[in-house]
Amino acid sequence: MLRRFLVFTIALFALFLLASWGQHKFAEQFQIFPQLESLYPPDPLLTFKRAFADLGPKKQDSEPKIPAAETAESSQKQAPGEDSDRPILASGEGFAYLTAFFDRLDKLEQSRKSGESDVLRILHFGDSIMWGDNLSIKMKDLFQSDFGDGGRGLVNIIDSPSSALQEH
Repeated sequence: MLRRFLVFTIALFALFLLASWGQHKFAEQFQIFPQLESLYPPDPLLTFKRAFADLGPKKQDSEPKIPAAETAESSQKQAPGEDSDRPILASGEGFAYLTAFFDRLDKLEQSRKSGESDVLRILHFGDSIMWGDNLSIKMKDLFQSDFGDGGRGLVNIIDSPSSALQEH
């Protein structure tokens, strides 16, 4: 009995070693499952470093532009349902806040044309479970058709683009 257990344990250990060796050899070639290294970023604190760098003083704008405060009277003058001139989502003058994102997309497109391998990861917060992540799936499909498939892609909470509540 002890011998069978020992043989089974050694065989299981050998199987795990073979699977870990195969993961590095075959995952890239056949894209069966992601390698462990691709599941975590090379510098996990890079996002925070960039965020803190953005909080520092800018070389371009020494003084921030502060919009005029809206008074309670001026906000109440507009009737509910009436159109407003101000944007609901502010993306900057001429989409200035998105310039870095589109620059990275251009760089990715150029690197793909030159045969280099470059990766751009897009993190999207939104798409509630009630809406079925339809926007994220559509955006993922559009980005992949333009820039190619760069890895495991979008990881959905729901398996399909349709609602999980179809039977209700």
